[in-house]
Amino acid sequence: MSIAHNLLANWYRAKGRRPSTATLDDALEVPADTPGPESSLETSEQIRRVREAVRSLPADRQRLLALKYVEGCTNAEIGRRMGRTEGAIKALHHRTLGQLQEALGEP
Repeated sequence: MSIAHNLLANWYRAKGRRPSTATLDDALEVPADTPGPESSLETSEQIRRVREAVRSLPADRQRLLALKYVEGCTNAEIGRRMGRTEGAIKALHHRTLGQLQEALGEP
C-alpha cells in the first residue's frame, strides 16, 4: 500500500514541477462533461417517480425487485428465498416490470 502511495505522491510532485502549456482561454473552450442543474433535476424527478411506483407495488413484488436489482440474485436464488419456482419468479418479474411501465406511463 505504501509503495502505491509513494508512486502516486511522486507522480503528483513531478506533475507540479512541469510548466502548464494550456491557457485559461483554452480551458474555457473545452466542453464540460458535468451535467447542468436541469439534468440533475430531471434525474432526481425520474428517481422519485420510480421509487413512488415501486412503493405502490405489493410487498412480494418489491422484495423481488430488491433481490434482483439490489442484491443481484439470480431467478433461482430468488425462488429459493421466496419459496417459489424459478419459472414462477420469471413470470412474476415479467408482470412486475409491466406493472411498473404502466405506472410510469411508458409503452
